[in-house]
Amino acid sequence: MAGQFPTETIQIRKFVGERYWGGRYLDIGAGHPERLSNTFDLYQAAWTGDLYEPNEGFWRKLAVRRPRDVVHPVAVSDSSGWQTFWQNGELSTLEESFMNRASRSFTRSTARVVEARNLTGQYYFWSLDVEGHEGRILRRIDFTRLAIGIFLIESAEFGTRAPTYRDWEDHLLANGYRFFVEFSFLNRFCNRSCYPV
Repeated sequence: MAGQFPTETIQIRKFVGERYWGGRYLDIGAGHPERLSNTFDLYQAAWTGDLYEPNEGFWRKLAVRRPRDVVHPVAVSDSSGWQTFWQNGELSTLEESFMNRASRSFTRSTARVVEARNLTGQYYFWSLDVEGHEGRILRRIDFTRLAIGIFLIESAEFGTRAPTYRDWEDHLLANGYRFFVEFSFLNRFCNRSCYPV
Protein backbone atom coordinates (compact mmCIF):
# COMPACT_ATOMS: atom_id res chain seq x y z
CA MET A 1 0.00 0.00 0.00
CA ALA A 2 1.33 3.39 -0.96
CA GLY A 3 -1.15 5.99 0.33
CA GLN A 4 -0.33 8.52 3.01
CA PHE A 5 -2.03 6.23 5.52
CA PRO A 6 -2.93 2.52 5.07
CA THR A 7 -6.53 3.28 6.08
CA GLU A 8 -6.81 5.77 3.23
CA THR A 9 -5.61 3.25 0.63
CA ILE A 10 -8.22 0.81 1.95
CA GLN A 11 -10.92 3.49 1.80
CA ILE A 12 -9.97 4.46 -1.75
CA ARG A 13 -10.34 0.83 -2.82
CA LYS A 14 -13.70 0.64 -1.06
CA PHE A 15 -15.08 3.86 -2.53
CA VAL A 16 -14.14 3.11 -6.12
CA GLY A 17 -15.73 -0.30 -5.60
CA GLU A 18 -16.45 -2.18 -8.82
CA ARG A 19 -14.45 0.42 -10.73
CA TYR A 20 -11.32 -0.55 -8.81
CA TRP A 21 -9.80 -2.27 -11.86
CA GLY A 22 -9.17 0.39 -14.49
CA GLY A 23 -10.28 4.00 -14.41
CA ARG A 24 -9.02 7.56 -14.65
CA TYR A 25 -7.64 9.82 -11.94
CA LEU A 26 -6.36 13.36 -11.56
CA ASP A 27 -3.54 13.91 -9.07
CA ILE A 28 -2.56 17.51 -8.30
CA GLY A 29 0.47 17.68 -6.06
CA ALA A 30 1.34 14.14 -7.12
CA GLY A 31 4.67 14.01 -5.29
CA HIS A 32 6.70 10.80 -5.32
CA PRO A 33 5.46 8.21 -7.84
CA GLU A 34 5.01 5.54 -5.15
CA ARG A 35 5.81 6.66 -1.62
CA LEU A 36 2.86 8.42 0.09
CA SER A 37 1.02 8.50 -3.24
CA ASN A 38 -2.79 8.43 -3.17
CA THR A 39 -2.93 7.17 -6.78
CA PHE A 40 -0.13 4.58 -7.00
CA ASP A 41 -2.37 1.77 -5.73
CA LEU A 42 -4.87 2.63 -8.48
CA TYR A 43 -2.06 2.78 -11.05
CA GLN A 44 -1.16 -0.79 -10.11
CA ALA A 45 -4.80 -1.71 -10.74
CA ALA A 46 -4.58 -0.53 -14.38
CA TRP A 47 -5.80 3.03 -13.78
CA THR A 48 -4.23 5.93 -15.66
CA GLY A 49 -4.47 9.66 -15.34
CA ASP A 50 -2.96 13.12 -15.27
CA LEU A 51 -0.30 13.98 -12.70
CA TYR A 52 0.54 17.62 -11.91
CA GLU A 53 3.81 18.13 -10.04
CA PRO A 54 6.14 21.18 -10.27
CA ASN A 55 8.93 19.68 -8.12
CA GLU A 56 11.53 18.64 -10.71
CA GLY A 57 12.88 15.82 -8.57
CA PHE A 58 9.40 14.30 -8.45
CA TRP A 59 8.12 14.92 -11.97
CA ARG A 60 11.21 13.34 -13.49
CA LYS A 61 10.65 10.22 -11.35
CA LEU A 62 6.95 10.21 -12.21
CA ALA A 63 7.75 10.27 -15.93
CA VAL A 64 10.00 7.20 -15.56
CA ARG A 65 8.08 5.13 -13.01
CA ARG A 66 4.52 5.92 -14.13
CA PRO A 67 4.82 5.63 -17.93
CA ARG A 68 1.08 5.15 -18.56
CA ASP A 69 0.27 8.45 -16.85
CA VAL A 70 0.57 11.91 -18.40
CA VAL A 71 2.96 13.98 -16.29
CA HIS A 72 2.51 17.77 -16.27
CA PRO A 73 5.60 19.46 -14.75
CA VAL A 74 3.60 22.49 -13.60
CA ALA A 75 1.68 23.75 -10.59
CA VAL A 76 -2.06 24.55 -10.54
CA SER A 77 -3.53 27.70 -9.02
CA ASP A 78 -6.20 30.39 -9.49
CA SER A 79 -4.12 32.19 -12.15
CA SER A 80 -1.58 31.21 -14.79
CA GLY A 81 1.99 32.29 -15.50
CA TRP A 82 5.02 31.98 -13.23
CA GLN A 83 4.74 32.07 -9.44
CA THR A 84 7.08 31.84 -6.48
CA PHE A 85 7.52 28.21 -5.48
CA TRP A 86 8.84 27.15 -2.06
CA GLN A 87 10.66 23.83 -1.55
CA ASN A 88 12.12 21.89 1.35
CA GLY A 89 13.09 18.42 0.22
CA GLU A 90 9.85 16.59 -0.56
CA LEU A 91 7.70 19.42 0.81
CA SER A 92 6.77 22.20 -1.62
CA THR A 93 4.05 24.80 -2.08
CA LEU A 94 2.97 28.00 -3.81
CA GLU A 95 1.48 29.16 -0.52
CA GLU A 96 3.89 31.51 1.26
CA SER A 97 1.78 31.49 4.44
CA PHE A 98 2.18 27.70 4.60
CA MET A 99 5.92 28.04 4.22
CA ASN A 100 6.01 30.53 7.09
CA ARG A 101 4.00 28.22 9.38
CA ALA A 102 5.93 25.05 8.59
CA SER A 103 8.96 26.00 10.74
CA ARG A 104 11.39 24.74 8.09
CA SER A 105 13.96 26.37 5.88
CA PHE A 106 12.57 26.63 2.33
CA THR A 107 14.35 27.37 -0.93
CA ARG A 108 12.67 29.97 -3.12
CA SER A 109 12.35 29.37 -6.86
CA THR A 110 9.68 29.83 -9.55
CA ALA A 111 7.24 27.39 -11.10
CA ARG A 112 5.14 27.50 -14.24
CA VAL A 113 1.48 27.54 -13.25
CA VAL A 114 -1.71 26.63 -15.11
CA GLU A 115 -5.06 28.08 -14.08
CA ALA A 116 -7.45 25.62 -12.47
CA ARG A 117 -10.42 26.76 -14.55
CA ASN A 118 -8.62 25.51 -17.68
CA LEU A 119 -8.59 21.91 -16.43
CA THR A 120 -11.00 19.75 -18.42
CA GLY A 121 -11.92 16.10 -18.67
CA GLN A 122 -13.69 13.38 -16.75
CA TYR A 123 -12.06 11.53 -13.85
CA TYR A 124 -13.48 9.13 -11.34
CA PHE A 125 -10.94 10.02 -8.64
CA TRP A 126 -9.03 13.20 -7.79
CA SER A 127 -6.30 13.52 -5.17
CA LEU A 128 -5.55 17.13 -4.21
CA ASP A 129 -2.54 17.70 -1.93
CA VAL A 130 -0.91 21.11 -2.38
CA GLU A 131 0.08 22.16 1.13
CA GLY A 132 -2.41 24.90 1.93
CA HIS A 133 -3.22 25.92 -1.64
CA GLU A 134 -6.32 23.71 -1.99
CA GLY A 135 -8.86 26.52 -1.60
CA ARG A 136 -7.40 28.67 -4.35
CA ILE A 137 -7.60 25.73 -6.76
CA LEU A 138 -11.06 24.49 -5.77
CA ARG A 139 -12.70 27.90 -5.95
CA ARG A 140 -11.39 28.34 -9.51
CA ILE A 141 -12.52 24.98 -10.93
CA ASP A 142 -15.19 25.10 -13.64
CA PHE A 143 -17.27 22.03 -12.81
CA THR A 144 -19.08 22.26 -16.17
CA ARG A 145 -15.76 21.42 -17.87
CA LEU A 146 -14.15 19.17 -15.27
CA ALA A 147 -16.14 16.18 -14.03
CA ILE A 148 -14.89 14.56 -10.84
CA GLY A 149 -16.55 11.61 -9.12
CA ILE A 150 -14.64 11.31 -5.83
CA PHE A 151 -12.25 13.77 -4.23
CA LEU A 152 -9.58 13.08 -1.64
CA ILE A 153 -8.51 16.51 -0.39
CA GLU A 154 -5.86 17.45 2.13
CA SER A 155 -7.87 19.24 4.78
CA ALA A 156 -5.58 19.98 7.71
CA GLU A 157 -2.76 22.39 8.27
CA PHE A 158 0.73 20.93 8.18
CA GLY A 159 2.13 20.25 11.63
CA THR A 160 -0.91 21.46 13.60
CA ARG A 161 -3.79 19.36 12.24
CA ALA A 162 -5.95 22.50 12.31
CA PRO A 163 -8.80 22.09 9.77
CA THR A 164 -8.48 24.03 6.52
CA TYR A 165 -11.59 22.81 4.70
CA ARG A 166 -13.80 25.66 5.96
CA ASP A 167 -12.01 27.77 3.38
CA TRP A 168 -13.45 25.81 0.46
CA GLU A 169 -16.13 23.28 1.51
CA ASP A 170 -19.05 25.63 0.69
CA HIS A 171 -17.86 25.84 -2.91
CA LEU A 172 -17.95 22.06 -3.28
CA LEU A 173 -21.33 21.77 -1.57
CA ALA A 174 -22.73 24.42 -3.94
CA ASN A 175 -21.53 22.35 -6.89
CA GLY A 176 -23.35 19.20 -5.81
CA TYR A 177 -20.68 17.47 -3.75
CA ARG A 178 -21.05 16.05 -0.27
CA PHE A 179 -18.56 14.99 2.35
CA PHE A 180 -19.21 11.42 3.32
CA VAL A 181 -16.40 10.34 5.59
CA GLU A 182 -13.77 11.88 7.80
CA PHE A 183 -11.48 9.12 8.93
CA SER A 184 -8.09 10.79 9.32
CA PHE A 185 -6.73 14.00 10.72
CA LEU A 186 -5.31 14.99 7.32
CA ASN A 187 -7.71 14.28 4.43
CA ARG A 188 -11.42 14.31 3.60
CA PHE A 189 -13.42 12.49 0.93
CA CYS A 190 -16.34 13.94 -1.00
CA ASN A 191 -18.38 12.82 -3.99
CA ARG A 192 -21.27 13.76 -6.25
CA SER A 193 -24.58 11.97 -5.86
CA CYS A 194 -24.22 10.49 -9.37
CA TYR A 195 -21.13 8.66 -8.07
CA PRO A 196 -22.58 6.68 -5.14
CA VAL A 197 -20.28 5.15 -2.55
